[in-house]
Amino acid sequence: MQGRMVYQVQSHLLEGLQNVSVDVSNFAKGVYQLKVFANKELISIGKFTKQD
Repeated sequence: MQGRMVYQVQSHLLEGLQNVSVDVSNFAKGVYQLKVFANKELISIGKFTKQD
């Protein structure tokens, strides 16, 4: 992980549980960190591994 942002998306969602899909097919293989914000507040952090 290089510590730089490679993708950002903003969605205006309604209250409650929401799903947002991100197409990672063009990402290079490697380990990525995912941060989810709601109303400018960090609500979740996760990692995923992209494999070709």
